[in-house]
Amino acid sequence: MKSGPSPTGRMSLIARHGLPLLVGLVLRGAFFIWNAHEVSGCRLEGRWAAWDADQWEYIGTAESYLAGNGWQPDHRMPGYGVIFLLYRQVFNYRDACDAITITHLLVSVLAVYAFCRALASAAVMPRLFWPAYVLSLLAVYSALSDNVLVNESFTTSALMLHWAAYVRYRTRGGTGWLLTAGALIGLATFLRPIYGPILVIVPLAELLRRERPLTRRLLHAALFCLPFLVVDGIWTWRNHRHYGGFHPVTNHGSWNPRYSKSPLYAGTELLSTWGGHAYWWEPSSDSRWIGFEANVGLGTGKPVPGVPEPPAYAYTSGYTKDSLIHFANGIRRARALQPGPERDSISLGLIDMAHAWRAEHAREHPFQYHVLARLRLLKNQSVSSGSEVLYKRPVGALSTPELAYKLLQSAFYWWAMAVGSMVALYALLNARRFPLMAVLGAMALYALVACPWIMRAAEIRYNIPVFHLLFALGIWGGALVLGHYRARATR
Repeated sequence: MKSGPSPTGRMSLIARHGLPLLVGLVLRGAFFIWNAHEVSGCRLEGRWAAWDADQWEYIGTAESYLAGNGWQPDHRMPGYGVIFLLYRQVFNYRDACDAITITHLLVSVLAVYAFCRALASAAVMPRLFWPAYVLSLLAVYSALSDNVLVNESFTTSALMLHWAAYVRYRTRGGTGWLLTAGALIGLATFLRPIYGPILVIVPLAELLRRERPLTRRLLHAALFCLPFLVVDGIWTWRNHRHYGGFHPVTNHGSWNPRYSKSPLYAGTELLSTWGGHAYWWEPSSDSRWIGFEANVGLGTGKPVPGVPEPPAYAYTSGYTKDSLIHFANGIRRARALQPGPERDSISLGLIDMAHAWRAEHAREHPFQYHVLARLRLLKNQSVSSGSEVLYKRPVGALSTPELAYKLLQSAFYWWAMAVGSMVALYALLNARRFPLMAVLGAMALYALVACPWIMRAAEIRYNIPVFHLLFALGIWGGALVLGHYRARATR
């Protein structure tokens, strides 16, 4: 009869796993409570859960289902809505909102812990765990989403746990970990379909393991994909029954039907043609020039003070500055109206104009359209302080410690974006030497460019799921450089 672990063994397990998790809960838990207090001047859906303008697309589906109105709005993959529905089987609305955000917190701590353990293992640097773990807990760019009722927090954790599970499989063996890694990237896809292409990275890494027989490589690549294929097969069958056709991801294209006939969508589609900044909450956003200034409906097509006019490369032979002024006036007219048929009619006409402009721009300025515009969108998404949403108060109202904390978070952000991106490229170029870090580098670089490059969309929040991937790569890069100079000093 086997005996259980000895008291010494139990204490060792507690020291190895319990202590770091406790540290994580204390640090991230304190930030979670502080963040709830910081946003309490806005709107809370519970004690800890912050309201978000997009939450109706995520938790509204569960509320619609419980009210007997079916799964509406039915245009996203159901990852977050299904999770929230499970909580609603037990709690009322406000308590369910709190429960899911507390789960965000708990899962994110577990994800950071497992991810940093995997980083130390993949890098073959056992001492890297604690520095990487503490720094990752203190860097709160992604943790800001733990209080919010949208899918960024779970998506971030799923990506991190996916790589951690794959590292565990590669270093310890066990097909269960391979299946777990596949299930987690499947979950990330059901939360954010834009990350679906990451599914091909691990199968490719498995196929490149030339020391293994080809049949085994093919089998393991297929096993990794199996969890997603099974669940997505059920989802596709359900969509076929409801809507007909083949819909393995979303049912209504890339954007929800309400947004897809709005003046905001029209403006975004036009500005993304040449890589303009589309989001009006930025004071210098190009969207302010085309009708999204504060005095909605009162403009006359004149430029907004402080906002540069669109550059010369925005225009084509058929679409000139006069065309843009006409478009801007249309945006203002539509925004001045209440939602309804007249507003929709104006917006749809503007969307047709934006798409015609886009097609002509692609013909006349192909390099601008296909390459430079996407690079500008990537800049719009990534070039920021990294701490602009940390406080709800203006910088001038912050105390000296608060300002120092804000600057620290900006430093963490830029370490991830600048250093982490370069180290990701280094890992890919040295994939044979660092195969697991190359997998992480491929994940991070894809996640960084996916929205601006594929969707031609750029918001700073799109960097939330990629932040920890790049930050860990930056830490690993710093450890490599430090190790190199230490080795030279001891020669």
